[in-house]
Amino acid sequence: MVSRNRWSVNGLLITAYRSRGQGKVDNMDEQEQRVFAAIADPTRRQLIEKLSAEGSKTATEFAEELPITRQGITKHLKILEEANLVTMKEEGRERRYTLSPQPLAEAVFWVTAVTEQWQRRLQSLYDYLAAEENQSTTNQGE
Repeated sequence: MVSRNRWSVNGLLITAYRSRGQGKVDNMDEQEQRVFAAIADPTRRQLIEKLSAEGSKTATEFAEELPITRQGITKHLKILEEANLVTMKEEGRERRYTLSPQPLAEAVFWVTAVTEQWQRRLQSLYDYLAAEENQSTTNQGE
């Protein structure tokens, strides 16, 4: 069984997934699925990287830097906004987009929980195969 623990770190609400025993990591909720769908696209990952490194930007600023139209950028930003990965703030006639890292942190914790689960499974397989090999070697020596 997997439990979710939530706490705040530097003002970000973090969700951690913990696996108990040999249980499976539970299904992601709808918000988490939106995050993974959003970061699956290389253009959206590039937008996230730019926001992380350079701070808030407008769709026009992105379009000047990337080989994609302003309309294309706007569609990608909308998907990121629906996944709560960016926030939009209107400043006069401009719409500025800012990175919201909390959903990424939650995705990292989910991936970590799944990774730990698979590491345990692979270690069990390794231990089993090593024991089988040891048993085979012992039987041949007799």
